[in-house]
Amino acid sequence: MLAAMADMKGGGGNYQSSIVDLLKLLDLDSSLVARKELAAELNVHAGEDGSAEQNIALHRAVICAFRGSWAVISRDLGHAFHGIAGSHFAPSGRLANGCY
Repeated sequence: MLAAMADMKGGGGNYQSSIVDLLKLLDLDSSLVARKELAAELNVHAGEDGSAEQNIALHRAVICAFRGSWAVISRDLGHAFHGIAGSHFAPSGRLANGCY
């Protein structure tokens, strides 16, 4: 889903590893103030505000939240976890990348 969004927006920058590019792709505020608020909301407590450590942890948390949202949408629509959302699930119901 993110790749399709990036294609529609001309590439999406380096959204696969950059929290700033990921937030821009999702049409969210990527400022330091917004990232600090998002880190608090997602319970990310890694490194100093704006540090590489925090940005990496926040990127992972946003990806997990995004994938989890698509899983819920897929389940609610009655899909059998096929395609984008389903491909991320391990047999345990936990996302394959360690997200819940």
